[in-house]
Amino acid sequence: MNQQKCFAALLAVTMTLSSITAQLPVSAETDAPAGSAVSMGDMEITATNSLGTMLADELTAAQQAQLQGNGNTVYSVEMDGNLAQVSFQTVTDCTLIVGVYDEAGETLYASGRAEVTPEDTEMQVEIMTDRMPEYFYVRGYLVDSFTLAPLSTVCECPNYTQEMQEFFAKTVDDFDAELVLNFDDDPANNFAVFKEGTVILTPESGYDTVVTADDENALYVIENADDALLSLQEGDLLSYAYGEDELLIVKVGAMEVDGKTVTIHGAETALEDVFAYLRIEDSQNLAEAEFESAEGAEVIYDEPVQGKPGAGISAIDIDKGDSLPKVEVDFAECKPIDHEDVIGETKVKLKGSLTLDDLALTVKIYISLSQSYIMLKIDYKAVLPRTARR
Repeated sequence: MNQQKCFAALLAVTMTLSSITAQLPVSAETDAPAGSAVSMGDMEITATNSLGTMLADELTAAQQAQLQGNGNTVYSVEMDGNLAQVSFQTVTDCTLIVGVYDEAGETLYASGRAEVTPEDTEMQVEIMTDRMPEYFYVRGYLVDSFTLAPLSTVCECPNYTQEMQEFFAKTVDDFDAELVLNFDDDPANNFAVFKEGTVILTPESGYDTVVTADDENALYVIENADDALLSLQEGDLLSYAYGEDELLIVKVGAMEVDGKTVTIHGAETALEDVFAYLRIEDSQNLAEAEFESAEGAEVIYDEPVQGKPGAGISAIDIDKGDSLPKVEVDFAECKPIDHEDVIGETKVKLKGSLTLDDLALTVKIYISLSQSYIMLKIDYKAVLPRTARR
């Protein structure tokens, strides 16, 4: 039986506001132009059930890898002939390199490069070859333009190997319906296929009642267990969609049976352990995400300022309202360091409403027999109307 669960219901996102770059001329007497940049700081992805826990673990690992670049990240590389369309961010002028390799990712066939700036987020890179192979592996990364020292982690893309191209051509109809888990009504996207041998339970009145589902500790207690549950062994995989948006997926680490009550202690499990195939392409509007301010959040001015210790953001009030998040920001008073065009100790104070527009989390997760690919990207625009006063 084809199961269906909503992907958006599997994860919850918390965004942390950590800094605002105030592009403020400290000698201004009139309204300063809008356009402050906001650093979202940490993004915490938490789960609403056991499948969400596995997804959150994978996405968190991808996020941590991105953070190693300290603001320099290649999110994705998509190929069209010998042209690579690259999505990235950088905090410095540098060089973007895209390499095309054999399917094992060992031998470099050809490469291309482009000079990029912090204002760039998308770039087309020409791979310098007249003959692209039919199947190949792609890598993209950022390096220092002079020393070629790496600035970002490497974006690994196996999507153009033969295995992945054949996978992308499949739909849910190519698999045993009993093993398919659907996240929406699209037969070619957002679905998973359990590995052979997975025990798949369907709800039946009076049986297999989940009384404890502790995903954090992988502890599950099920009463009135049927024979399929009672016969589980260590190492078995269990999938049980026991309610709306309630999905239990667990690899049995240990099990206790007391009459018809089964207590399962789950073993550590990754997506690759559970699914033979997984395809997720999703973009979620984060207007419903939880927002909070980071401890020690700060304002970064585009001109030198000085003030009492800790001067920066003095108060943050995050009000999501009915649509996009709005962040009310009170800036601590500060004074400019000596400037020729400033007389005395000019005070600058800001107050404004920071609006995050087009806020979305884009996720792509592909798992096939021997390849995997994860893409995680946050898109947003930040606008901070503000007034500078002397």
